[in-house]
Amino acid sequence: MTFKKMIKLLLNPKLFYIKVNRWLGNKYNSLKVRFKIKFGSHHENITSNCDFEQSGHLITRPGNPHFFNKYNSDNFVNIDNDFKNILKHRFKIFSREHYLANHDNPKNFRSIAKLAVEIPSVVVKKYIPIDWHRDIRSGYRWCDSLLYLDVPLIPVFGADIKVPREMSRFQHIGEMIFADRQQAADEFCLQLLDWITANPLKRGVNWACTMDVAIRAVNWVWGIRFFENELAHYPKIGAIISQSLIEHGRHIYDNLEYYEECTGNHYLSNISGLIYISARFPDYKDSDEWLLFGIQELVSEMNRQVYDDGYSHEASTHYHRLVVEIFLSTSILVERIPNKRRKKLNTVTIQKSSQKWQLRRNFKKDVNLQLEGTILPSEFYETLRLMVECSAALTKPNGLVPQIGDNDSARLHKLLPSHGNSVFDHSHIMALGGELFNDDNLRLKGAQSKFEADLIVGDFANSGLNLSNKSPKKFLFDKAGIAVLSNNTAWLCITCGSNGQNQRGGHGHNDKNSFELNVAGYDYIVDGGCPFYTSNPQMRNAYRSSFAHSTLTVSGKEQDQWENGIGGLFILNQTCDPKLKMNRNGKVEGLHKGYGKKHVRTFSLYSNKLEIDDYCAAPDRKYLSFNFAPSVTVENILEDNRNITAVLRHKNGKKVFLLLKGAESPEVINGFYSEGFGLPVTNKMLKVNMPSYSAETVFSW
Repeated sequence: MTFKKMIKLLLNPKLFYIKVNRWLGNKYNSLKVRFKIKFGSHHENITSNCDFEQSGHLITRPGNPHFFNKYNSDNFVNIDNDFKNILKHRFKIFSREHYLANHDNPKNFRSIAKLAVEIPSVVVKKYIPIDWHRDIRSGYRWCDSLLYLDVPLIPVFGADIKVPREMSRFQHIGEMIFADRQQAADEFCLQLLDWITANPLKRGVNWACTMDVAIRAVNWVWGIRFFENELAHYPKIGAIISQSLIEHGRHIYDNLEYYEECTGNHYLSNISGLIYISARFPDYKDSDEWLLFGIQELVSEMNRQVYDDGYSHEASTHYHRLVVEIFLSTSILVERIPNKRRKKLNTVTIQKSSQKWQLRRNFKKDVNLQLEGTILPSEFYETLRLMVECSAALTKPNGLVPQIGDNDSARLHKLLPSHGNSVFDHSHIMALGGELFNDDNLRLKGAQSKFEADLIVGDFANSGLNLSNKSPKKFLFDKAGIAVLSNNTAWLCITCGSNGQNQRGGHGHNDKNSFELNVAGYDYIVDGGCPFYTSNPQMRNAYRSSFAHSTLTVSGKEQDQWENGIGGLFILNQTCDPKLKMNRNGKVEGLHKGYGKKHVRTFSLYSNKLEIDDYCAAPDRKYLSFNFAPSVTVENILEDNRNITAVLRHKNGKKVFLLLKGAESPEVINGFYSEGFGLPVTNKMLKVNMPSYSAETVFSW
């Protein structure tokens, strides 16, 4: 810890106490884990609690039962998918192409064959184990015997720890479930047995992040749901998978990513995983505690992680998608808990629970375990509806959502074949919300994802969960610092808000007063997202810098300053005091103090033009930057007496005209753009000098 950080902590006694307490807790937990592993006490024989159909009347199965009745019928139509590549273990992980994931020298094939005795031997012999510990893009392999606490985040430059973790989330199940049912079920079982034998409990990269453990568990539970008829013939394999799932639950509960000063999508994923596992295994001795804890924390995190305008505190449109998807999927599962399980949960007392202070604090406080009404409170669903409405408001005329902040392409589950769908397509959020809230407007906005909504929540249309529509009358999300303006010809999104996560900036960018512009349904000005995290720290910082965004920058300065080193990659402490407001006429003003002097920018959208006015009295050299969509080229740039004109030509031939008053020295350079995590795309950016304190920009069409 640097001297500067130490002084900062000492000046904040509460934060100092939290940090010291956490450090001591982590040290204690590390010693405890190492002790248990050394003496073999971390394993628990739970086979007797693992029958797939044990206490079937208490099991909570995800998904619309009417959908699964059709799915399990003989005449269910298969859907185009990527199953042929999945069978060959060729995966698209943060890439446009398939990468072969087979292990060059597998040591666990005999173990797989021994456990897979119920599967025809001819099928088992053809199976080639996957290398679950390798980054299949860079080729780097993490040691599979390392204790999860000792796994290095950045072992070498270019190695991306997200790749093996993403593969081990098993979100490729969506490419398997609409293929040949028996062949897919066998592959599902073999991949899970492969993973279990190649990833001993608490060893290797795939146990090192609790979020990934939880998301993997959620996808396994969905896989069990899809292949339950086939798995009924494989009870021994079922018991092995169940044993591992409960080990996942214990690991999650013992390694919660909870931080008192700020929780985020990681902790929310932990909660979702606990709920999915405990809903699946009601008779496991800790299941009721996990479920009650999970339900209460789901409610608590809605209050902690979501602003009252409906936007997630992650400061990212794509992390907003992840968070609202977790809330939707998990709350729908909670509401499916059968009445007999509700009664059982009602008998649980705090005295019988472990010493989780969060559980003691809110024990059954916001949970309705009566046989009538929703389990989660109406306030929870009112906020959840606002989250869905927020996604709808942020959807452009082309059906895609702008990139604000980081975009790591994260999902809780992908239950349908992708068909090359864009990561910017968030229609499934509106579709799910439409069914959950019985809202035809949301159904219409999410029509493209109707099939997925039917799969997850289609039977809820008449559930009685009808809330008053609190969607915003104007699209100014003041807590988030996002404004959306639109008319018949153009759509504009402006951001000048918090760095997120209690102003810590885990996934926020230096994007104050930046914007996206869509004209006639086509993108012209775009945000770049961020295609790199730990695999390329330099580029990670470049993509979140002020200069990477369509805003004003000052030479040698950032709106907010990140810390150097690994720890600084996900911290962007907010000091620039951003504010965004909108007047009655729809004029938007953004303001921040990130350069020592105020940068004030106003936006006025008309039917045929967008006017932007900038003012900043910072004495250093100032620039205006405009980051173009990859499909846009800049032509006919002319400069005359601090007036610059240019033509922005979309690849379809449509033009937008650009006029810059009070600017000079135009330069077209490489910009910043990604189509999702790991997918940088070449685009162009226009950079101009702003020699005085003010400038005016006009886009016309």
